[in-house]
Amino acid sequence: MNRISIISIIGIFTLLLSQAYWLKNMYQNQKAEYIEIANDVLSHSIDNKLLVRSGLFGTPQNHSRPKLTIKSMDEMTPEEIKSHEGDTIILTTDSQKDMEIGISTIFAQNAQDALLEEQPFPMNLLDSIIKNELQKKLPYSAFLLNLCDKKGNILDSNYSSYNHKHHTITAVHTIGTKGEFYIKAFIEIQPQKILQQMLYALIISFLMTIIIFYCLYYQLIVIRRTRKKLQQQEQTVHVAIHDLKAPLNTTYTILDYISQKETDNTQKSLLQTGKIQVRKLTETIESMLDAHKKKQNIEIKNVQVCLPELIEQVRQEVALLFPAKKYQFKLNNPIPIHYIYTDPIRLERSLRNLLENALKYSDDGVQITVMLSQKDNRFSIAIQDTGWGIPLKAQKKLGKEYYRVRTEGKDVRTGYGLGLCSVKQLLQEAGGTLTLHSSEGAGSVFTITFPVSEGE
Repeated sequence: MNRISIISIIGIFTLLLSQAYWLKNMYQNQKAEYIEIANDVLSHSIDNKLLVRSGLFGTPQNHSRPKLTIKSMDEMTPEEIKSHEGDTIILTTDSQKDMEIGISTIFAQNAQDALLEEQPFPMNLLDSIIKNELQKKLPYSAFLLNLCDKKGNILDSNYSSYNHKHHTITAVHTIGTKGEFYIKAFIEIQPQKILQQMLYALIISFLMTIIIFYCLYYQLIVIRRTRKKLQQQEQTVHVAIHDLKAPLNTTYTILDYISQKETDNTQKSLLQTGKIQVRKLTETIESMLDAHKKKQNIEIKNVQVCLPELIEQVRQEVALLFPAKKYQFKLNNPIPIHYIYTDPIRLERSLRNLLENALKYSDDGVQITVMLSQKDNRFSIAIQDTGWGIPLKAQKKLGKEYYRVRTEGKDVRTGYGLGLCSVKQLLQEAGGTLTLHSSEGAGSVFTITFPVSEGE
C-alpha cells in the first residue's frame, strides 16, 4: 500500500471520528435539554400546580381557607409587626440556604411547609400533575417519583411502571424551606426519541460523509492516474537522455582521433575545445540521469587514485572552458596525501562541477585554493575561491534540482541548475557529504568529505 492510499485512509478514518464526535455531542446536548425540561416540569408541578390543586389557598367556592398576604416590613406599622401571627421570611438568610434562589420559590417553599403541617404529602396528586405535564413536553416518557428525607431514605413512591433498564434522566426538587424532604424523579427517555429529534442532523451528516468520501475517492483516483502518467513521462525522458550519450561518445571518439592526426596547432586547439564541450555535455546528461535514479541501488567501485594528479587533470580540462579567464590556482597538501581508494568517476565529476562553478561565478583574478586533509578515517577536499559568494537566502535552496543562484549586479551565467544537485547525489552514494561556507562578496568554501575506503 503506497503513501497516498495510507493518507487517504487516515483522512477517511479521521472524518468518521469527527462525525461520530459531532453526533455524540448533539446527542449529549439533546439529553441536557431533556434534563432541563424535566427539572422545569418538576419545579413547576410542585411549586405551582400542586399548591393550587391541593386546596391550601382555598377554592373560588370556599373562602374559609386563609389567604396568602405578602407585605414588606417597611410597609407595616409597629402595631402590625407586634401583633403579626403569620410566617416571617428573611430573604437574605433564605437565599443563602441550599435551595433554588428566587422570591417566588421561597414563598412556594413556605407554602409547602404549611401544606406538610396539615396533611401528608400528596404523592398521587403530584403523580397526576407530572404525568399531564410530561405528556405536553416529553410524550411517551414513563417516570418514577420518590419522596426522600435528607438522609436519602425513601418515604413514599408512586410505584409506576417505570423500567430501570431504559435510558433515564434524574431531576431533584427540595420540598419546603427546612431542606428535610425532596422529590427525586426518574424519567425514562427512549434513545430513539432523541434520535428522532436529531433526524435532520443525521441525514445531513450522512450526506456530507458520502460527498466527502466521493471527493476523497475521486482525488485518490486522479492522483494515482497523474502519478502513473508522470512515471511514464519520467521513464521516457530518462531513456531519451540515456540514448543521447551514445552519439556524443562517438563524436568525442572521432574528435579525439582527428586531434591525434592533426599537426596544425590552431586546428588542434579547436578540436581540443570541441572535445571539452562534448565532454561537458556528456557530464550534463549524466547529471540529469543521476537526478532520476535516486531510489536505485548504486554500485560503488573503489580503486586506487592519485589525488593530486586527478585534481590537476580536472583543473586543466575545466580551464579550457574559460580560455580568457585570469585566475590563480593553488593546491595545499600539507600531510601530504597522494594515493587514496575511492570511486574515481564520482570524485572526478564532483571536482569538475565545483571547480567549474569557482571559475564561472567569479571575476578575473579569482584565487582558487584546493586544500587536502585527513581526520580519523575521513578525507576532506576543500575548494576555496574569492569569487562572488552566495547570498544567505540562496544557501538554503542550494543543491535543489534546477535551482540557480542569482547574484545582484552580475551577468546571468548559462547552466541548468543540476551541478550541485549532482555533486550531492554522487557523494551521498559514496557515503560522503558536501558542506558550504560562503559570504556574499567574499567567496565560498565547498568541502567534500568521504570515508577512507577499506582498500587502503
